[in-house]
Amino acid sequence: MSKLIVESGWVVVTVKEFNSYVPKNFGCLVMKGKYAIPYPLDTTPQLINLIENFSGVTDPTIGTILSLVTKKESLTLWHLLQLVSSENRFLVFDKLDEFVPAPNGVTKEGIQGLNKDMLSNWRLEIELKMD
Repeated sequence: MSKLIVESGWVVVTVKEFNSYVPKNFGCLVMKGKYAIPYPLDTTPQLINLIENFSGVTDPTIGTILSLVTKKESLTLWHLLQLVSSENRFLVFDKLDEFVPAPNGVTKEGIQGLNKDMLSNWRLEIELKMD
């Protein structure tokens, strides 16, 4: 188990064919067989703990995570969109859409189906809005 902290540029961490995009001033836990979900380094300790221990589709903490995230965790939410159950994907979509509205051509239905082009377009929009 290692903690990745990015001080400049971007790092892509691939686990189980899932790419995690970790930009400057973000970190993530890197552990064999576990998804690396990036978060801003100034995220609250409680939220960091929930993100680092997030176990995927059946993780019951998604509601708590959604209640604690702020706009600065938009990229974290984008990653979670792809890791939650289809039922919870709507909730994550709505929260992310509050912070960074889905760009033209990105639909709730497309994200529900994990459309790669739509996910990529939304990630690019999030990157443009990052401080």
